[in-house]
Amino acid sequence: MTFWFLRSRSNKYAVRVDAAAAAADLRTRMRAVREMSSSAGSVDWESARAIAGKCDSQFVAAARALPFLERRLALAWERSLVMSCWYVRGDRHGFELLAERGFALVAMLPQEVDASACREFVDAVDHRIEMGSRVDGVGESAAAAEPALVDVDQKALRRRMKDERQLIVLESVIGGHSGRIGQSLRHYVPWLDFACEYLDDPREVEELEMLVARWRIERSKYVVENPDYAHVRIVDVNTAQGGPHHRRGM
Repeated sequence: MTFWFLRSRSNKYAVRVDAAAAAADLRTRMRAVREMSSSAGSVDWESARAIAGKCDSQFVAAARALPFLERRLALAWERSLVMSCWYVRGDRHGFELLAERGFALVAMLPQEVDASACREFVDAVDHRIEMGSRVDGVGESAAAAEPALVDVDQKALRRRMKDERQLIVLESVIGGHSGRIGQSLRHYVPWLDFACEYLDDPREVEELEMLVARWRIERSKYVVENPDYAHVRIVDVNTAQGGPHHRRGM
């Protein structure tokens, strides 16, 4: 790894151009996922998510080559884009506004975006995430009704867990190792890795239901954002393909 101050001017410019280009590609791919959200589970939707996921990894790799403040800007923008396009949540619109604002800054990287603008944007994303955590974690008194369950098969369950793992790791890169993130990295992320490895092999519906019950318990120890994310109901993929029927709700 080459230190930023040791890079030549032409190399610094090339790194910023690569990051800006990767951002433009990622924005297009993530928007495609959002536009197809109504077709969740379809072959085209799976393909769009696979392409977007690959572009996301490429962008994060490009962003990590940037100097510290610009890296924080790029990763904060990526987080806002993910929250507005990848996940179905009530605050999508708020994150979408941030994502558009952040993209304008990231696109300026080859011209070296203003440092104060970078800090302001990163603070805005951090604030949005923090406020979302407070709203999501207000407790049972504000959410007396049981949250609606999302039907998932084994493949979709594994993808949800992998998505959450990626968010935690990205949050640690953007915001550093706070106490909560540090605990998640040490304990919850390894548990998610174990669960995803367990899901690599075909499992019975009853086994998946037991895993989901355990997931809710483990998640509640470390994650306050989007508390309903683990409220899923296992469906048998064979019956799910033939209609809306499912075996044994949670």
